[in-house]
Amino acid sequence: MTGAIDESSETGSTGVTRATGAAGVTGETEVTGGIGGTGLTGATGATGGSGPTGVTCATGPTGPVDPAAPTGSTTLVGGSVIYVSNGTTQNVASNSPVTFSSNTLQGVTFNGTTTLAIMTAGFYYFDWQISLENGQTAPNTFGIVVNGTL
Repeated sequence: MTGAIDESSETGSTGVTRATGAAGVTGETEVTGGIGGTGLTGATGATGGSGPTGVTCATGPTGPVDPAAPTGSTTLVGGSVIYVSNGTTQNVASNSPVTFSSNTLQGVTFNGTTTLAIMTAGFYYFDWQISLENGQTAPNTFGIVVNGTL
């Protein structure tokens, strides 16, 4: 068992501090190692998305006229090709040509029935009209065949 502590006792004096010992010898510095080789190239990344479409620029000026160039044709081709019924009905089967009986076209040859040959190259506008008897409906679609192509 521990006895009671005497609180009237004084603390003893601190002992003498001694000198710090000498520092130890510094160790040798080692040689620095060489630089390592370059690493492998990484994989190519995915291609980025397309950028926005650029602005459309204005049309450039018209170039000069070549004075040595020939003048184009100014011939107008006009007229009509018709079927004169004289009271006779023309029945046209599917995928069959319409028979015409009259031609007033200029610059176009006509075989007298179904074929027109345009003799001058150029741009042409074709318009046609079909008249039906009262109460009749058109069972076919009509078109123009150019060099065998509808």
